[in-house]
Amino acid sequence: MNPYQILNIGTEASPADIKKAYFKLVKQYTPEKDPEKFKAIRHAYDQLKSLSGRAQIDFDIIKEPAGDFLQPSAAEVNALSSLKIGVEDFIVIAEALYSDLPKTDFRDDYTHVI
Repeated sequence: MNPYQILNIGTEASPADIKKAYFKLVKQYTPEKDPEKFKAIRHAYDQLKSLSGRAQIDFDIIKEPAGDFLQPSAAEVNALSSLKIGVEDFIVIAEALYSDLPKTDFRDDYTHVI
């Protein structure tokens, strides 16, 4: 279980907040009253009290995205499969892109070198 949830604190809690939550829960759940809960609290505190342990827990809590965001949805696949582009379409697109370029003769730039 998540140590932050066991100690009832957020992931942004300071070390002082962690210690305060730990001592509050230890007083409430003594080994005589609830030994299993006491062990869980102690284990959670042991994990979070050191910076390296806390970093490992924070890393483990981070979850991967719910879905594969690189995989297109069914609607996108259907839309792309109905899209037909031929060689003629590419020629029209290329002509449209390059028609706006200024018409210059680059040889004029080097005539003074000769």
